[in-house]
Amino acid sequence: MAKKKAQADSTTEEKIKVAARKVFTKKGYSAARTRDIAEEAGINLALLNYYFRSKEQLYIETVRYAYQSCAASVPMPPPWVLNADRTLATVRTTLLVAVSTMMAMPWGAYPS
Repeated sequence: MAKKKAQADSTTEEKIKVAARKVFTKKGYSAARTRDIAEEAGINLALLNYYFRSKEQLYIETVRYAYQSCAASVPMPPPWVLNADRTLATVRTTLLVAVSTMMAMPWGAYPS
């Protein structure tokens, strides 16, 4: 029973993050409303607020989720590439720096 609930929680949380990514991308942080995100995810607003207490926290988690998705999808270079491990580490570091820089900017300062 507990395993089933944990799996449902994980699925709901992921659904919210995917919906938030779409809404934040389309409208930007300032114009996005949590109600729009809940609607996109197919859940009610109370459930969204249960998982993420504020729009700011949801945005931070959405950016983190996007980074993790990107970093996980970076393929390993072919074996003939010299310093393959170093290349992958460089790509991941570059992504981390870019996301960290974005997260350090004041809210609403992102170009549309």
